[in-house]
Amino acid sequence: MEYKIESADSVHQLEERVNDAIAVGWRPLGGVSATFWQVNDFEPPRSGTTYCQAMTR
Repeated sequence: MEYKIESADSVHQLEERVNDAIAVGWRPLGGVSATFWQVNDFEPPRSGTTYCQAMTR
């Protein structure tokens, strides 16, 4: 079995990546994980959300 994690900065982008992986034999494992992040070492501080989906085949 192979395992990988698809990640993206938007839900739409993650959907595209997961659908592309499904088309070549990968299957989602579990649900989507979303993480909000913030880096205060910059002026102005930077933040965003990363979406991830585990995949197996």
